[in-house]
Amino acid sequence: MEDAPSRIGCIVLDVKMPKMSGLQLQERLNELGMPCPIVFLTGHGDIDMAVQTMREGACDFLQKPIKQETFLPAIERAIKKDRQARAGATDMIHERHILASLTPREEDVCRLVAEGLTSVLIASRLNISKRTVDVIRTAALKNWP
Repeated sequence: MEDAPSRIGCIVLDVKMPKMSGLQLQERLNELGMPCPIVFLTGHGDIDMAVQTMREGACDFLQKPIKQETFLPAIERAIKKDRQARAGATDMIHERHILASLTPREEDVCRLVAEGLTSVLIASRLNISKRTVDVIRTAALKNWP
């Protein structure tokens, strides 16, 4: 499981497993900050257990015997959820990288733009010309998608 965070996928767990239950493993993964989508399988579950796993982030809780027409769509939903989560995380990493590359002045201008201020108001607040604000703003936004 060393490289699991780098791969799109899901984990299929049985509630009853040797050494550690599926519920304990789910709890441990959450503690470690490894929120991989989980599909639970069990022959020993109840409604309270299903609710608990779902509250902890499980995608599905399936009763054994498992039917292929139930199992495969559950796996597809879990993988889709992981793919969507990773896309958002990738976007945030890219945005943080861009923010880190800004000069202090570009960052000041971007924060004021994010507050909804116009170039004229930004110029007044920073004691620079509107033209300078426009140049800084253009330079800061050149790397944004």
